[in-house]
Amino acid sequence: MLVVFLIVPADFSASGSTEKTIKFLGLCVLGGYAGPALLEKIIKETLKDIRKEQVEIKAKIEHQEVISAQLERKRERDELAILLVDAYLNDTEDQQIGPARVHEAVSDASPSARFDIYQRTRNIRRKSWRTDRAAVGRTVVVFEALTAAGWPDRERHRLLAQLAYALKDRDRAGTVTGKLACVVAAGSVRRCSQSRTPVTNFRRA
Repeated sequence: MLVVFLIVPADFSASGSTEKTIKFLGLCVLGGYAGPALLEKIIKETLKDIRKEQVEIKAKIEHQEVISAQLERKRERDELAILLVDAYLNDTEDQQIGPARVHEAVSDASPSARFDIYQRTRNIRRKSWRTDRAAVGRTVVVFEALTAAGWPDRERHRLLAQLAYALKDRDRAGTVTGKLACVVAAGSVRRCSQSRTPVTNFRRA
């Protein structure tokens, strides 16, 4: 085996395919007339291993590209949904966005983007409920879209409470819808935290 190391100008390690290569080269040198056949065998096996590794590497790269493309599409959908809902809530004049488009965008958004939309919509409802019924009405559309798109069960009562308060504030409790919303909102917030007083629950909403 020492002869192999002397005649082959390379840095060998005693592991994996390199160890097998050294063994075959040793057999080639020591085998005399059988050397060409053994050398051909080691070349074929080495090429086979290389092709196998190339296939595995290609598969990993393609898999990573698919994942990256999916993440990019998700990011684009989320950004579009947030921008569209913001434009709708703020009644941007240069964009004609209807409730159907809001529902579609929210449905396409990821759970994390929906939560972001929920927080933005809740903040607008809290700021507008005394002075801007039109703005509150737009929050109703978004809360309904979030409800239809799906929401974690453990947090669903908070979303329903926000929707109920928005319905109440939009209708000013002057209709059956508004009165029913008051009851639903009170029940939802009370279930959210029975340990708090009604005033505290109202402020938390």
